[in-house]
Amino acid sequence: MTMTLLELMNIRLSCIVTNLGGNAEVCAHEQPGFVLGTHNPAQLTKAVGSLVNSPAKTKAFSVAVVALFNEKFTQQQMNQQYQRCYTSAFKK
Repeated sequence: MTMTLLELMNIRLSCIVTNLGGNAEVCAHEQPGFVLGTHNPAQLTKAVGSLVNSPAKTKAFSVAVVALFNEKFTQQQMNQQYQRCYTSAFKK
């Protein structure tokens, strides 16, 4: 997962990402962004177009992305997730 995606979410920007790495863990397809296959310019064009051509969808994604960020990715929640990960690793 890239910190850039989290930073974008924190300022109310929806994400258009490829399905590589942890991107799909941050934003699910059309909730509140787009997860695209790699090397697919047609998908990218369609995703960008759907946001440009639908201010209502763009606004809905903007609201949803902030809610998702606040639900899963605040500093406190990330710290708790790291702590669970480290605790689990040390128990092994």
